[in-house]
Amino acid sequence: MKKWLKRVLVSLVVLLLVTFVGGAVFLLTFDPNAYKYKLEEIVRSNYDRDLQIKGDIELSLFPRIGLSVNQLSLSEPGRDDVFVSINSARFAVAIWPLISNRFVVDHVAVSGFKAWVVRNEAGDLNFDDLFEQKVVVDHLKDEADGDTVLPQPHNADFKIDIAGLELQNGEVYFKDLANQLDMRLQGMSINTGRVTFDQPFDISLAARLEGDHPRVNAQLNVQGLLKLDPVTKLYNAQKLEVALKGRLGDIDASSATLKGSFNIDSFADAITGSGMELVLAGNGAEGASLKKIDVSVTAPKLIFDSSAPLLQLENFSFKGNAQHVNEQSYEWSFESPELDISSTVAGGKPLIGFLRMKGREQVGVNLSLKGISGSADNLKISEVKIDGKYAQPNNRVIGLNISSPAQMNLIDRIVMLSAISGNASFKDQGLEEQQVPLIGSINADFQKDRASFKLDAVVNAGKFNLDGELHNFSRPNVNFDLMADSISLDQILGPIAAVAKKENNTAETGKAEKSVASPESVPEKNNKAVTVQAAENTVGQSSQPQQVSAPAGSLKRELLQALRGMGTINLKQMRYQDIAFNDVQAIFRFDRDNLEMTSFKSWVFDGQVRADAKFDLANEDIKTGVELEAIDVSQMLQALNWTPWVSGRAFIRLQLESKGSNEQTILDNIKGQVQVKAENGLVKGFDLNRLENDPLTYLDPDTSTYPFTVDLNASSPYSRIVADAQVDKGIAQLSSLLFESEKFVVQGQADEMLVNLNKGDFTLPVTLKTRQPVNISQGTVTLSIKEINMPAIVSRVGQSLSVQLQWDKLKNSPLGKLLEKKKEQVAKERAEKEQAIKEQSVTEQKQAPALEASDASEMASPAAPDESGAPEAAPVPSTETEAAVPVEVQP
Repeated sequence: MKKWLKRVLVSLVVLLLVTFVGGAVFLLTFDPNAYKYKLEEIVRSNYDRDLQIKGDIELSLFPRIGLSVNQLSLSEPGRDDVFVSINSARFAVAIWPLISNRFVVDHVAVSGFKAWVVRNEAGDLNFDDLFEQKVVVDHLKDEADGDTVLPQPHNADFKIDIAGLELQNGEVYFKDLANQLDMRLQGMSINTGRVTFDQPFDISLAARLEGDHPRVNAQLNVQGLLKLDPVTKLYNAQKLEVALKGRLGDIDASSATLKGSFNIDSFADAITGSGMELVLAGNGAEGASLKKIDVSVTAPKLIFDSSAPLLQLENFSFKGNAQHVNEQSYEWSFESPELDISSTVAGGKPLIGFLRMKGREQVGVNLSLKGISGSADNLKISEVKIDGKYAQPNNRVIGLNISSPAQMNLIDRIVMLSAISGNASFKDQGLEEQQVPLIGSINADFQKDRASFKLDAVVNAGKFNLDGELHNFSRPNVNFDLMADSISLDQILGPIAAVAKKENNTAETGKAEKSVASPESVPEKNNKAVTVQAAENTVGQSSQPQQVSAPAGSLKRELLQALRGMGTINLKQMRYQDIAFNDVQAIFRFDRDNLEMTSFKSWVFDGQVRADAKFDLANEDIKTGVELEAIDVSQMLQALNWTPWVSGRAFIRLQLESKGSNEQTILDNIKGQVQVKAENGLVKGFDLNRLENDPLTYLDPDTSTYPFTVDLNASSPYSRIVADAQVDKGIAQLSSLLFESEKFVVQGQADEMLVNLNKGDFTLPVTLKTRQPVNISQGTVTLSIKEINMPAIVSRVGQSLSVQLQWDKLKNSPLGKLLEKKKEQVAKERAEKEQAIKEQSVTEQKQAPALEASDASEMASPAAPDESGAPEAAPVPSTETEAAVPVEVQP
């Protein structure tokens, strides 16, 4: 028995020695580099990727098998672009676990890891093919020795067990083509605990997160327990803590943390979370419009499964506040104490929330969802209520109070608000609030990414109908048709500062009219009318609010910049600042920063207007073209609250552009071209026909200023007025000006006529020409001149209107020669008057002593009183006494 035992033991020892020696001999003579090309061929044939191992594969022996690889790279499928590259990698593999089909790696060290991850428009990642279940064709099998004792790769079912992973100097580049993201991880280091299939493992990650779209530059730190299964797309994170610090888009985050435990099923789009807490705090980044932000999201329990469907929330809250650089502040809060929606039942407590905005513009909106019942495919909400107000900088308040029952299908992702009812309100300072009843409906299909809406209202005792569709909720594209009987833009836009400015100029014009007009030229009745008009303008000016420059980032502008699409407008009547536009038609096109209005047509001022306009909201540029055909000039001036100085039919063409964020800046920067043509009307305030009857009576030889007075009863008929002007920064330079009537022609000097459109000041060098002979009196002789030319400068500065005659240009003309003769005659008459005054003064000086002696004698011998009581007769003055009485000289 002992002998057999010894023989067995000796045989085992010999067998072990032979096995050990044979294995050692195999390992010592085994060259792993001989299999590099075979591995590359396997990867190429099964994954259509190129595996390149430029460095040597080094193999070490006991106590553990060590394998190191240098300069390794894997390409994109079907392309030469690199997907992953590694500078060096070292593996330490335990030998004995291989016998039990366990691949135990004691340590993995990777340096210089780089990966380029791309997500295409369909949402597929460029490494999804690596996790597909494939039958790997092993070309090594055919060449292997059938008697080998080594396990074959296609038969071995290894369980991977990595004791620890260490990665240094890693880089990951990520692009999301669907969402236009471009980000990267730089200087990444990863350390893990024991990594075993289907078991959680510790992980610690540190990296620099950088990006261009959006702009990101922050430090990233991640700690927690992870369990990854890319094949089934199940991911688990326990006790996860993610921290970011640095620039995140427009936010310079001082703290951004995410804590909680999560189970994610990316195949079913499901997530289960517990103890979730997301906190973000920071200031606005340099150059950003944001100044400060604080956001917190908490969810002690969160379950969402889009395939079930299932949604459960407990004590969910989303709160935050933010502040804009222009001191506009925002605050919001949305809370759901309890919500449980499944395929069989739905219930929960009301969801409530609010949104507030304070600053130059103020917004307050309350939202509530009450009466939740039904199931996921037929979710019913008894009342969805929205109550809010929007206060504009011009003291206008717009209110909206609507409610509607709602029906939802969470499986098909459909939301219907079938019976919207409520009202919109408009309240201006000092005026009564106006209520507009509303009814309508909204149907949204989130699966198809579109919605339709319909709104009916009664506005100004007329019908109002708005129909439209909205596509692509993430990048809204809206199409709408608006039809109405009557709309007042004053109700929608509120008081406009530019109008107040215009009325201010009108008031000044009224004052100027009163100061220029003389009592002789304006009857008392007309004087009173002018005064009343000026008073009305002043009251209108005081009743208007102060001009307010809206901030560049106003709410209305931000809403427009978020839209794309097209809309048509058909209105029977539109009123704006007491101007009535009839049969209005227009097409609007929205493209985020660009707003375009085309084909605008309407009847106004007994004529027609056509217009196009383009607005670049990002650069604050405006371009517009306006054509007014056969309009009544008097109606237009009265509608603009200007004195109707001109009447007749006018054709006006404007091609203008400007830049600015408020009305005053736009007016200051306006430039372009203006063409005006008026026919068969009157210019009020003066009568040129008076110059036909001896113009010299209206000329003052001592001054070059024409004695101009405004006479509201006087007017000058014209057959045609034509003017062309180039506008730059609110200053119009007239290249031509022509006034034609039956008897006169007034023509301006090209490029020397200037008009300040903002202040109303102007300088107009003109020449008046007669078209018929003019009679001029020269003493007792009346002369007839076939044609006269009178150059002058008509100007207005502030409230002063003047006509400056240019005598130097009249010297060689017949009128100039007659004027010189008149000057000589006036000078001669003045010399004669002065000589007479001198002679009279000398005579008075000679008679003064005689008068003094006579007065002294009278004082020495007073006359005896008349005892009869009869009145004393007036003494008959002597020649000397009579000469001493002052005499008023009448020239």
